[in-house]
Amino acid sequence: MMTSPCSCTSFLSLRHSTFLRYVSLSCSKSIFILSQISAAAGNDCGNKIKAIQAAFARTIATGPAGLQSALSKLSCDKDMSSTDFYFAIADSWSMGIQYGAKTKMCGSFGAITEQSSDEEIMNVFAEWSNAYWGKDFCAGGFCKYILFILL
Repeated sequence: MMTSPCSCTSFLSLRHSTFLRYVSLSCSKSIFILSQISAAAGNDCGNKIKAIQAAFARTIATGPAGLQSALSKLSCDKDMSSTDFYFAIADSWSMGIQYGAKTKMCGSFGAITEQSSDEEIMNVFAEWSNAYWGKDFCAGGFCKYILFILL
């Protein structure tokens, strides 16, 4: 498990440097602080991605039941840490942007409104991610999808 926010920041910003200027993960609180996503996704979609991250963070912050609820939406292993889960959802949307699914993804996120509940927001994201990447994306090791796309 990573304990240094610096190592998390370096991992994400290096990994997605082609389109994401700065992503910082506060490992001690297990929440994402997202900046400049709109540059890659556009203002509307970027705001919806921030809402997705925030909805998952609020749900997970409620305790073990909240984490289990979040994990189940993406068919993740039940013993996955919240930190790894945040990497998984960040990989899902960021790879969608990077590898040509931005229009479809952002269109799917159109169902998210300011009145949407956290549950509704998480469900919209989970429906897109599960449909696009498959239900084994989280539990099956989401890094394998990068190799598939690059080959």
